[in-house]
Amino acid sequence: MKRRIRIPTGLGTVQPGSGSKVFGNQKFSPNLNQNPNPNLGNKRERDPVGELVAAIKVLGDGFVRTEQMKMEMAREIETMRMEMEMKRTEMILESQQRIVEAFAKAISEKKKKAKTVSSPQQP
Repeated sequence: MKRRIRIPTGLGTVQPGSGSKVFGNQKFSPNLNQNPNPNLGNKRERDPVGELVAAIKVLGDGFVRTEQMKMEMAREIETMRMEMEMKRTEMILESQQRIVEAFAKAISEKKKKAKTVSSPQQP
């Protein structure tokens, strides 16, 4: 008993260079019939090697789509990580600036108090 490989059709493909997450509307429909006359297309006349090749191509296309989606997600995650690192750095710089301003204010107020206390004692 021979087994035939069923090949799913109507799978979307990724548009090359699009960089988007939306898949195209192209349908994969390989010509498995070795007979040049399409009117004589009988299931028994299909080439089993051609069916195998088409099935492997569909599988490969699925892997390519999966890997492209993984790469896109990795890019998005890296972008988000860089943005969060930038926010963290900005928060650290802002807090350091506030600390410096607080010290400068405290020192200037201490000098003013020292001058006002020492001024009345001098005739």
